[in-house]
Amino acid sequence: MDASGRLLLDGLDLSCFDRKDRRRIERHSVPPSDHRLMFNGNIDDAFRVGLQVGRKRSKLYADFYASDIIVASPLGVRLAIAKAGGDDGGKAGAKDFLSSVEMVLVDGAQALLQQNWEHMEQLGRMLNCKPELSRGTDIGRVRLADLDGLARNRRQTIVLSDRADPDLTAWMRQQCAPERGWAEVRWLYQGAVGRVVPVLRQVFQRVPAPSLAAQADARLAFFQRVVLPRLRAAATREAGTQQYTLIIASSSLEYVRLRNLLDREDVEFAPISEHSDNKDVSRARGLFKQGAAPILLTNERWCHFNRITIKATRHVIFYGTPRLEATYVDALNSLAAAAAQDHAVSSLLLFDRYEAAHLERIVGSARLQSMLEQAPAEAAAASAKARLRAASKASAASTRSTFVFVNESD
Repeated sequence: MDASGRLLLDGLDLSCFDRKDRRRIERHSVPPSDHRLMFNGNIDDAFRVGLQVGRKRSKLYADFYASDIIVASPLGVRLAIAKAGGDDGGKAGAKDFLSSVEMVLVDGAQALLQQNWEHMEQLGRMLNCKPELSRGTDIGRVRLADLDGLARNRRQTIVLSDRADPDLTAWMRQQCAPERGWAEVRWLYQGAVGRVVPVLRQVFQRVPAPSLAAQADARLAFFQRVVLPRLRAAATREAGTQQYTLIIASSSLEYVRLRNLLDREDVEFAPISEHSDNKDVSRARGLFKQGAAPILLTNERWCHFNRITIKATRHVIFYGTPRLEATYVDALNSLAAAAAQDHAVSSLLLFDRYEAAHLERIVGSARLQSMLEQAPAEAAAASAKARLRAASKASAASTRSTFVFVNESD
């Protein structure tokens, strides 16, 4: 506890959490610093504040129609419109305050990607629409371009994110049509495979998808044909099978499809999702740790919001490329305890060419091009720990972490 009376744990302010969450955080390991930076403090995702700026004073919580600046989340804007009777509520003019927006700044867009992206899509469609009510507006002061429906062409839109993402690019292309064009600044990534601590074979399996619409069906068919037989053997607890397997789905929809498949195939597993309460999560983790459930199924959203190490994990399967490279690194680093006890550990990631933006942050910009274009090949890419061992003694080649790219046809 600091001088101001706040309850702190390794720099994390616990006073903003309720008693149950506080006990859970104290019982488990402290989340990483980037997770604490995002979730520490007030994490209300439905905020909305109007700011009216005058010559001598400024007014907070002003009415939206009298505000010069609106600070809000996409969910907060939609709730405000719904409260006014709009957004399928049937009342006209509830979203008119969005018709005169001249500049949009989306800060921390990477956090919005882990929420309901439909709010951003709906908000983008409502920006700069023609108002339905006049509300005493002086028509002589309205720009002719706005009356012609060209306000979105004159709007300035800035999207700030620590990563490039197809959803962000699609939102910019669909909702923004500036007269002078738009620019996108992207980084070259070194890759997150070098941040993996345990020595293991990281396998990246390319699954051919004929089109983006057939992506989900192609991945599910490959999983059922190739991966599922090994999981079924693990469920029978045969000697040498792939027990203690953690499966991470890339999205909630993929999680549901995979859960239904495992149910149909009568494969024993324990599910965890972002909708599971603390009791169900503790029960599933307990069954997995004790070996009663050989497979633990979860999704990336749950991993993002919790960042908890799943103990007893020996094998990790990524059903789709994770959107966040931290999900990949955290899951593979959880294998360190099993690797230290000389247990067999492995990693398998299923990807396709439509997930290039996500895969780039994991394998690096230089390696991505060869994975998508060149012929499949097995290339040794030692992790940081394996390189140190190789430099210290020649026999480390047999224990070096390897990066393996495999094509579906192989």
